[in-house]
Amino acid sequence: MGISDHALGAKFPRASSQPTVVGCPMDLVPLCIGPQSPRQIEDWLYSDRPQFAIHVVLFDDATLVTVTWMHTLTDAMGLAGFFKAWTAVLNGREEDVPEFQGIGETPLQQLGQHIAGETYVNYKFMLKGFGLLSFAFWYFFELFWYRREEQRIMCIPGRFVEKMRTESLKELRHQNKEENAPFVSESDVLFAWWTRAQTRALNPFRSRTITLMNVFDIRAAALPESASQNSALVANAVQTSLTFLRPQQILNQPLGFLASQIRHSLVQVRTKPQVEAFYALYKSELTKTGHSPLYAAPNGLLLGCTNWHRARFFEVDFSAAVVKKGRGSDYTNNRGRPSYLNTVSLTTGLSLRNLAQIVGKDASGNWWLMCALRKEAWPTIEEELKSLGAKDSR
Repeated sequence: MGISDHALGAKFPRASSQPTVVGCPMDLVPLCIGPQSPRQIEDWLYSDRPQFAIHVVLFDDATLVTVTWMHTLTDAMGLAGFFKAWTAVLNGREEDVPEFQGIGETPLQQLGQHIAGETYVNYKFMLKGFGLLSFAFWYFFELFWYRREEQRIMCIPGRFVEKMRTESLKELRHQNKEENAPFVSESDVLFAWWTRAQTRALNPFRSRTITLMNVFDIRAAALPESASQNSALVANAVQTSLTFLRPQQILNQPLGFLASQIRHSLVQVRTKPQVEAFYALYKSELTKTGHSPLYAAPNGLLLGCTNWHRARFFEVDFSAAVVKKGRGSDYTNNRGRPSYLNTVSLTTGLSLRNLAQIVGKDASGNWWLMCALRKEAWPTIEEELKSLGAKDSR
């Protein structure tokens, strides 16, 4: 049977020529996850399952490879290291299998031992007491007042992101004539555009502070021995950069301004001293309170983004496992490489609303973006996507 002949398989999103919502990742879970695959914490606690599970579904013209893992095991970059090892063996290049790190004492345990946590640049934004209660009130008010939540995945053809970046760099050069204009990446611009679209859709009070939380990998900044091509640190080696803005700044300032603020916040904390200070504060607060610290404005709206593009999952090479050419005439991907990534969280009891995921950039240059929002927000998001697409003819 071909994947298009299967009731659920036919629903797998395809790349679009215009920015658009292309599907709901959760709809595909029954096909991707097998009957013996873990789905909740009890499936691990009361069994001898490893933290990492693989399930494969074969069609005549497509193969679905599903990886289910607990976040206690690793982050996206650690998962990328696993795929690098797997495909190296598959392609007969065992010498390219990276050295495994992550069992016993890891480099992460050494972070923050010789620095004061108060030197962390966002220390003053750590929520405590009334500030924490205020933030919790706004968080739960959102979940109570807007109970319906929907997760969607969007496809944005690369030419639209490239155009936004070109325009942003032009804006920044114009604003910084006396000095070098700030650098912004495609991911910075995509996060900036999504922040603006999301702010319009959520329509927060003008007095609220919006906290942009950008998750980044710390291996290169603080663990250089783990960032080499010859090693794979299988652990959660991540941190967040934070950008604090008012709604009117997000909606009224040029996109280049917003992208540059996101980049500035990232550069500011992506240094070894700042990573050390972050982890010193993390360990100190965890010891004192039993909880990791949270940074935001007390009345803040938290909008997050995790960028999986760095893991290059669309470049994972399973070509050695291909036994015959699939249908795939509508894809320009090299055979054996993913044409679509379906990322879902099986977490129960914790809403990941407003936390976007830049899934990556496929071989055709299309960007894939996934997020869960209140149901009422999606019509505005669709209008923002249409507005972006309308710029194609300008």
